[in-house]
Amino acid sequence: RVAAYGLATGRTPLTIPAMNVQQGDLLLVRRLAVDSGSALPRGALVRFHPQGFRNTLYSRWATPSEATIGQIVGLPGETIQIRDGVFVVGGHRLDPNEFPVPRWLQRDPIRSQISIPSARYFVSTEYTVTGHGHLRLDDGMIKNACVIPASEIRGQAFMLWWPLWRRGWIE
Repeated sequence: RVAAYGLATGRTPLTIPAMNVQQGDLLLVRRLAVDSGSALPRGALVRFHPQGFRNTLYSRWATPSEATIGQIVGLPGETIQIRDGVFVVGGHRLDPNEFPVPRWLQRDPIRSQISIPSARYFVSTEYTVTGHGHLRLDDGMIKNACVIPASEIRGQAFMLWWPLWRRGWIE
């Protein structure tokens, strides 16, 4: 949704206690030029349109419904994994209040390290897995869903817009 020239909005599927952001909040997003080339910081909330992925063996889909908000957890050149329900980047545990692991990754965590190539980010967001029974995700599927090319990131959230009583800048 376009709020004004160069701005858009997006509802976040994430709850990030350290940022006072809750699932369903409406964020104001500053659009980024596709070829901006500027580096985004760890922790930034970004708007992107992720691709769905399919496990052909079980005919299950994991898809976002539309452009969504996600949090940058891993930067280009880093390695990432999940240990004991916490993101571990380059061997250092991240604070779970600042970098919560989404529910779908808590159910099927990354079993080995994922390396993040240049010009890509590891972006954490919620996905909905559809189909009958439980779909066991492998590291390749998680990498396809979470390692996002910088060119697919459309904007960076800078303000919590709604609900009104919590409106404020995102740091």
